[in-house]
Amino acid sequence: MKLEYAVVWSSNGDSSSGRLELLGDRFELHSRNRRLSVQFQDLTSVSIARGRSDRLIGLPVLALSQRGGPPLRIASLEGAGSLHELVERIERSGRAVLAS
Repeated sequence: MKLEYAVVWSSNGDSSSGRLELLGDRFELHSRNRRLSVQFQDLTSVSIARGRSDRLIGLPVLALSQRGGPPLRIASLEGAGSLHELVERIERSGRAVLAS
């Protein structure tokens, strides 16, 4: 499984592009001016959203709700298969993922 992906993400109305790095219990989002760490244990809901209003730059997103944090949407610039790889990693951590 790949450990880094080129992504675009949105949180609190701000969008960034950069890379997502998968780590053992979390992933980190990195851009030129921003870094965000997301612990799998803090995720309260996870789904792949394909609706028109959910998308980022026209791409389906991994939609995440976090305990104590704002909702987060992540689109992979490497294809939708990357989102499924991320879902698989999150599921292995014990988090339930909503089918969509």
